[in-house]
Amino acid sequence: MTQLTVLKFGGTSLASAERISRVAQIVIRASEDARVAVVVSAMGGVTSDLIEASDLAAQGDEAYLAVLDRVIALHEEPLASLVPERDRERVQAAYHAWAEELENRLHGIALVRECSRRTLDAVLAFGELVSSALLASALRQSGADAEAV
Repeated sequence: MTQLTVLKFGGTSLASAERISRVAQIVIRASEDARVAVVVSAMGGVTSDLIEASDLAAQGDEAYLAVLDRVIALHEEPLASLVPERDRERVQAAYHAWAEELENRLHGIALVRECSRRTLDAVLAFGELVSSALLASALRQSGADAEAV
């Protein structure tokens, strides 16, 4: 029976393209001895920003848009540097769809002036979706067979 190793990386470990690349190397080394499943958090600061954006939107404060812009901008450099050319169109299309869905959710929160726990969970999932896609891309760029799920 093949051993399965589960690795968990928090936001500080994923705070930049350089750190995500380091995490990819750790995962590749671990995969030499076992099958590896990786669990990732959002990039450092993203969860706090998403909570802030949700709170501002629930108050009807359009400042949530500036926080949203900050979150979107944070991911631009890692998307550009970690995603191999062969994956770029697919990953960027997924990212833009997730970002549009996030913007729509926050707009909905602002309209009803309320953020349920379920809606907040959906907003916060954005960070983990993007981190998993970025790490999978970094792993593929290093030659590993990786898929974000």
